[in-house]
Amino acid sequence: PTDATTGRLRAAELLRAEPNTPLRQVAKAAGISLGTAQDVRQRLSRGESPVPARGGNSTGQRLTTERCRTPESSLASLKADPSVCRTESGRSILQLLYANVRPDDDWNRLLEAVPPHQTDTVADVAYSCAMAWKLFADRLQRRAPQ
Repeated sequence: PTDATTGRLRAAELLRAEPNTPLRQVAKAAGISLGTAQDVRQRLSRGESPVPARGGNSTGQRLTTERCRTPESSLASLKADPSVCRTESGRSILQLLYANVRPDDDWNRLLEAVPPHQTDTVADVAYSCAMAWKLFADRLQRRAPQ
């Protein structure tokens, strides 16, 4: 049997981008079986890794637990960690994260505060910030122990 990890990851990308894509289309594009595509969709819906863990240590379980946390509880955990809160760079990360974790009502108030003639400018800056955070998160995940 061949290792379907690459196909599973590709299927996950496709499903995250377009969740309603028919499974036959996902399977064909990712080069995996229809059953594997269905398994990937089910894993993603449960917040698990698209690739099943080998052995007893389940990456899927770890991801599910981490995704059930709220951003607020994650920030509280980071704030309590001496390796984060007692270093200058750790405190900088906390400040940036706290500045971006806001309830929906706050985001709505900020949305209303943007003058119509500055909508495109603020949107451009927001997209740039979002891309920077995404790249940062991707780099963190690549170095994280599985």
